Amino acid sequence: MSDRDKPMLSARTVDIHAEIAAKLNFAAHQSAFPVLRELLVENLHVDERLDDLTLKLRANPTFLHEKTWTVDRIAPQGSVSIEDRDLQVDGELLRTLTESVRGNV
Repeated sequence: MSDRDKPMLSARTVDIHAEIAAKLNFAAHQSAFPVLRELLVENLHVDERLDDLTLKLRANPTFLHEKTWTVDRIAPQGSVSIEDRDLQVDGELLRTLTESVRGNV
């Protein structure tokens, strides 16, 4: 099945639990401060497993480089904890900021 043929999952099918640092600055970047502390994908279906999931993280502005994770399978009412939470921060963007900027992930 191609990516185009895969059904998009609704918000009622999957819950994504993420704990992301509320603030990030150049000093935190230099200290290897963890931006993404927890990432968990939960299957809310009672009787259907989920297969071949792709999870993408994007930031606006792009203070973080896009990251993609693949999840092979989540059992009905199961969850998967994403262990690879290392994100690449755009240190140059943070270094050149002269005032606070609000970002979205």
